[in-house]
Amino acid sequence: ILRYQSDRAGTVNFSVSPSISGSRLELLTDRSEITAPVQTTETGNMHQASAVFIAPETWPETLTYPKGSFTVTATFTPSDGSEAKSESLTLSLQATPVVLIHGAFGTNERAFGYTQGTKHGVWRKLEDAGLTVASWNYANEKSPKELISNNNNGLAKVLAETFDSLNSQGIAATRADLVTHSSGGLLARQYLRNDIDTGNKTANSYGLGTVRRVVTIASPNLGSHVSSFCAGKFDALPSSWQNWSAKNVWETI
Repeated sequence: ILRYQSDRAGTVNFSVSPSISGSRLELLTDRSEITAPVQTTETGNMHQASAVFIAPETWPETLTYPKGSFTVTATFTPSDGSEAKSESLTLSLQATPVVLIHGAFGTNERAFGYTQGTKHGVWRKLEDAGLTVASWNYANEKSPKELISNNNNGLAKVLAETFDSLNSQGIAATRADLVTHSSGGLLARQYLRNDIDTGNKTANSYGLGTVRRVVTIASPNLGSHVSSFCAGKFDALPSSWQNWSAKNVWETI
């Protein structure tokens, strides 16, 4: 949110340099894109003009990935005809954070590469690229149906913690990308359909929700015969065998 204050009435023209393809400058009041200078409104003893800068969905070619600086300039033209005045503010655009979600009977450490405190594989490549990486390790002893219905709060919590951490650093993060393996992709899809995500479509993300993109790696999006078989046999096993048996079936296949 950009605000310009003055002790005089007038108009303010907001501009961004260099040009950032896909970004928007909007009025704070009615969300319409700014096409003309904004009229100031009186607030106490001051006059104020406000605008919202909305980052693009894809990374702009004009900025260095994964973090690039740009300048917002507010040019104030007083109503009394006196000389116009400009103020500039340097801001940074940062790439969307990533949350990793493993598959059934796994962990993010094994699925994405984090062994004995050493990061490698996908996890390391993402961090080496300068991205903020978080992970959601969910309970493996539950069936897929239970996981999808009961663990959505876990993903929501990880997302909230990721945003809070970045916000504490002065980064206005409201959305994340999910990188998932196997059944982790199904959990991500269910989260998107769930009311938890719908409830998060607040003013913080301008109605866009908490997830920007989902990447699924080897996810059974069309179903799995193996999962159906395991689901049909799982409940008939003694509780002490369930996790062991399902894990061995999975690893054997």
